[in-house]
Amino acid sequence: MKVHFYSFTDGKKSISYETDLTLLDKGYRFKDHSIENTSLEFHIIDQNHVQMYRNGAVNSKMDFIIGKSTKSSYFSDSLSFEFDVLTHAITVKNNALSIEYDYYYQGDKIGKIKVGLLIK
Repeated sequence: MKVHFYSFTDGKKSISYETDLTLLDKGYRFKDHSIENTSLEFHIIDQNHVQMYRNGAVNSKMDFIIGKSTKSSYFSDSLSFEFDVLTHAITVKNNALSIEYDYYYQGDKIGKIKVGLLIK
């Protein structure tokens, strides 16, 4: 199976790639082509709640819950910080997943992000 991963920041495509996909119980795992030696995992808790993890050279956790602001984290050898996400929409389908959220650092809105997975 393959996945096409894409990310838009403030309406402009910032990341897009296709890679092999591993199915998890209620989720997906695949190589993160935007960060070397790192994988991405998406865990679908329910239609309103998805968790995303980066594992490897970068370790990150993001918790997406529609209508809620949640704490997130990012850790690498050279950088670590916490940030907040405010999730606006989550769409879960058999062959697709999309998440729309605002990204905040130290209380300042950095941008509006949309990530998506298309399963092939």
